[in-house]
Amino acid sequence: MNKKGRALVSLREYVDVRLEGVIKSAEYERSSIDTRFANTNEWKQTVADQQKNFPTRDEVNSLIQARIFLVSFVGAFLTVGSILLTYFLGRH
Repeated sequence: MNKKGRALVSLREYVDVRLEGVIKSAEYERSSIDTRFANTNEWKQTVADQQKNFPTRDEVNSLIQARIFLVSFVGAFLTVGSILLTYFLGRH
């Protein structure tokens, strides 16, 4: 013991204890990084799987254009139908 009441240790013991701490810390960090990489890879795979099922921009645009055509066609049909109804109902 020294004058302050602390235990004296050899330099070798001191270095060994410090190295053990550094090694444990490095192992913990490595496992943490491995876990992060695993989570990142899992997330990337999930996104890739979703993208396989999502329609492309061209597919969506063609569907929108088809709906616009259908709505225009129905609108024109209703307009012609209302004109014909007006004509025939007004003839009486």
